[in-house]
Amino acid sequence: MENTSLFVIIILFLCISFIIIISLYIKYSKLKLTINNKVKENFDKWVDSELDQIRKNIETISQREKNIEIQEWKSKYTNKIRVEAIEQSKSVTFGKISEQLAPFFPNFTYNPNDAKFIGNPIDLIIFDGLKNGFIKNIIFLEIKTGIKKSLNKHELLVKDAVFNKRVEWEILKI
Repeated sequence: MENTSLFVIIILFLCISFIIIISLYIKYSKLKLTINNKVKENFDKWVDSELDQIRKNIETISQREKNIEIQEWKSKYTNKIRVEAIEQSKSVTFGKISEQLAPFFPNFTYNPNDAKFIGNPIDLIIFDGLKNGFIKNIIFLEIKTGIKKSLNKHELLVKDAVFNKRVEWEILKI
């Protein structure tokens, strides 16, 4: 009987030990799962943080490269643009001066005293013969000095009105 009792105690001890081991294993598994989830969560946060930092670094580097390219472009083309602007300004100024001095050039075929400068939309109106006391013709004269020799929109409108004889005389009494 004693053996039986000892056997029951051993079996009981083994059963209790087995239950404790199973319980501990379950707790271990749950704890391991919780730890794995926390590690994964922290790792994901770390990865996201690192990716954000890398993106910010890439954006910063990209912005610096853009700024460098802009500065290089500016340094390369600023002088060229300035020179072109000065040349354009010289050309325009030369054209405006030439328009006003044209009556005094040797190839001007009318009496300079008969020419009246208007400037816009046409350069000169010539009252041919006015200085001599009679008017043979009235000439609308556009002067071109630059590369662009074609008439602009307003000049074309004046030309069209003259050629189609849409010219009138009026008096305004004030």
